[in-house]
Amino acid sequence: MKSKFYLTVLLFSSFIFSCKKDNNSESGEDVAKRYLQLLSNKPWKRSVTDKNAATNPKDKELLFNAVNECELDNRYNFNNNGYSLIIDNGMSSCSNETQLQGVNYSADFAKQEIVINGQKFILAELSETQLKYYAVVSRSSGFVNMVYLYEH
Repeated sequence: MKSKFYLTVLLFSSFIFSCKKDNNSESGEDVAKRYLQLLSNKPWKRSVTDKNAATNPKDKELLFNAVNECELDNRYNFNNNGYSLIIDNGMSSCSNETQLQGVNYSADFAKQEIVINGQKFILAELSETQLKYYAVVSRSSGFVNMVYLYEH
C-alpha cells in the first residue's frame, strides 16, 4: 500500500517537474517594440468616433477633446528614431499655422504613458485602428478625463 502511494507521488512529481515554462509570452522589450511599431508605422488623423469604448477610463467623467473641422485633414507622424512627432496641418489651416510642426514625444509602454511636447498622457489604447490617450484635467465640476482620439 505504501509503495503505491510513493509510486503515485513519484509519478506526479516527475510530471510536474517535466513541464516546461511557456515561452509564448512576450518580454517587456518585445511589447514595447510592437507598440512603437503600431504608433509609428503610418500617420494618424484626428477622430470624432470612439471605436472601442471599452478602453475608456472609468474613474472619472469623460470629456472628448473637440476636433475642429480644419483639423480633420491633419496627419500625425510619430517617428521611432529620435522620438519626434511631425504634425502635417493639412490644407485646411485653423489659423496661421505652419504646414509642418515638429514636437518631441516619449513613450513608456510599460507604464502606459506618452509625453507629447512636455505634457503627460495616459495611453488607453493603441491598436491597428485607434490611438486613444487621456489626461486628468481640472474643471469647475471637479476632475475629468480629457480623451484624445486618432485613427488610421
